[in-house]
Amino acid sequence: MGAVNRIGSFSRTLPSRTQTGMRRRMETAVSFVSIMRYGMLFLVLAGLDVVVSKRVFSRHSRRPDDNGRRLSAEGDGSVVPDRSCPTLEDESLCSCDDVPRQDAETSGSSPVTEFTTTLSQSRPTLRLDCLPAGATVYPADRVCPMECNGLENCEDTSQPGGGESRMAPVSIDTVLYPGGREVSWTRANHALDKGGSSLILTIPHERFPLVEKYFSIGCKGKESNDFICDVLVTLEPKATMTWDNRVTCAYGKTSNQKRQSVTLTPEKNSVTIDCGEPGVMVPSDHTEKCYSYKKDFSDANLLDFSEILPGYTKAWWSQETANPHAVTFTIPKDKFPFDQRKFAVGCESPGLVYGNSSVCIVDVRVNAANLGRRNGPGSGSGSPGTERGGGSRGSATQRSLVLLGRALLPTVAPFILGRLVLF
Repeated sequence: MGAVNRIGSFSRTLPSRTQTGMRRRMETAVSFVSIMRYGMLFLVLAGLDVVVSKRVFSRHSRRPDDNGRRLSAEGDGSVVPDRSCPTLEDESLCSCDDVPRQDAETSGSSPVTEFTTTLSQSRPTLRLDCLPAGATVYPADRVCPMECNGLENCEDTSQPGGGESRMAPVSIDTVLYPGGREVSWTRANHALDKGGSSLILTIPHERFPLVEKYFSIGCKGKESNDFICDVLVTLEPKATMTWDNRVTCAYGKTSNQKRQSVTLTPEKNSVTIDCGEPGVMVPSDHTEKCYSYKKDFSDANLLDFSEILPGYTKAWWSQETANPHAVTFTIPKDKFPFDQRKFAVGCESPGLVYGNSSVCIVDVRVNAANLGRRNGPGSGSGSPGTERGGGSRGSATQRSLVLLGRALLPTVAPFILGRLVLF
């Protein structure tokens, strides 16, 4: 009887234990869902904080923050945060209006709006509109060097009021590649309806520098120190170019998207490599060593020139008299090898360390001395030991016999079969 009571008691407590377990599982599930909700909310808020922080940082920090200019516009009372000039096809448009900052009244000075823009070979034109009445482009037909740290510090020191701490405007040629066409300064009429002035600056394709350069230009009001806007212009380096076995190396991050290639022959036996003022030859002992030719240049290794070109001497290298940054490599016409050879040299700019530069690599192909005679009458497409493989009168005769046999086969085959059957 006691056993029956114990069984009955256990059966009565079973549902309550099951309900307790289910309740605990439901509470655990609810807690998990709550944690997930709070976690998702935390991630969303963190993401918003990152986005807002980036926007705030981008408003209060200069893009070229390592060029000696002011890094931040916060708290100085005279400069507003950077703005990038919009681009229209092949030109950048910077429009300077007289829109003071909210804190201009407390600063007691006229605010200067700072813009940034980049000119390149694909976008060589800058249009600057000085919209306020009486505003003019400053400086006129010149630019302020980057070291000025703003237009307010860029004035002619020979004029009254100019101090030793201020730098004078300079010719734009000081930041461009020498030679080529002149820079175009054109006065436009876009701001005349508001009493202002406009300027269109166009830099010729070949005048872009070998490394990044900077200058400033802007708008000035009627008063002597009333600067309205300051445009910091970045000049993107040109692309490395090869013309008539002359290589002009540049060092921008997009200047060397492809390697340069030249071919030397007994008729055209020299190549000139212009590293420019910021560059140096690589390898450093280029009169003794070169790089092996590899499709992946990272796999290249140093070789002695004597391993590549028998009879080589340092005298094959010479420096240009008019350009101390250019060297010429010349192979004497009687020193060309009997088969084709390849090697690589180049230029680099050791002063660029911020990942915005590239190395200029020149692949040099040296044709064989008798390559031109191999393709003459009576010779095949090549000879044994060349890249194109063998070719001779014997191989031509063999091909002729094969063609003749194919032509006679339909006629001769029935005759041969008939003779076999009779036999």
